[in-house]
Amino acid sequence: MQDNYQEFFVRCCEQRLKGWLSASAIPGQSQQEAMQLNQFMAYLDQSCLDLASKRLLTEADLSRIDHHLLGSGRIEHLSELPVWLHLKVPQPVFGMDGEDPDDPWAKERVAAFFFRAQASTEILSRVLVLPIPTGCATR
Repeated sequence: MQDNYQEFFVRCCEQRLKGWLSASAIPGQSQQEAMQLNQFMAYLDQSCLDLASKRLLTEADLSRIDHHLLGSGRIEHLSELPVWLHLKVPQPVFGMDGEDPDDPWAKERVAAFFFRAQASTEILSRVLVLPIPTGCATR
């Protein structure tokens, strides 16, 4: 179990950043284009993580979610802004048989969820900073 939730969040952010910055180029894409795209996506992802509403979910929270939300089979509202949900007690991967010796995911546990939210005008206006045009004179 993870005792320091903030430390776990920081480690996850670092791993996500490394992943974006080391992503391979898409076939037909130049190294320069790939590097620029990876840097932009890393910036967007890290900005969304910074903006995310962070919540710690306990066993009681999971029980309420299971009973009230999943019982209806419908999610009424999706957040417009990013959400980071940390599980106080990591859970088995949904649908995996924990006893199957041939399943590489059998013993894995989920410790957190990150919902970056849809690329709405709301989120992009908070994340993206417009460049300052060159050649602009200030008085």
